[in-house]
Amino acid sequence: MDPLLRALHDDDWRVQQKAVWALGSIGDPRAIPLLRRRYLEADGGLRALIVEAQEMIRSRMYRPE
Repeated sequence: MDPLLRALHDDDWRVQQKAVWALGSIGDPRAIPLLRRRYLEADGGLRALIVEAQEMIRSRMYRPE
């Protein structure tokens, strides 16, 4: 997960988007606080992806196995 967290601050916005998507897909709840922090710095497009990624993570947390 560490490379993805570093990618959240990459110079290339496309790398940032892919990192957000990957973190949401992985579903590790440890990413939520980091995504929240990144949300505060991000523009509108990335913010929408961050919200979606957090929702993906939360849906995995509360889904019975």
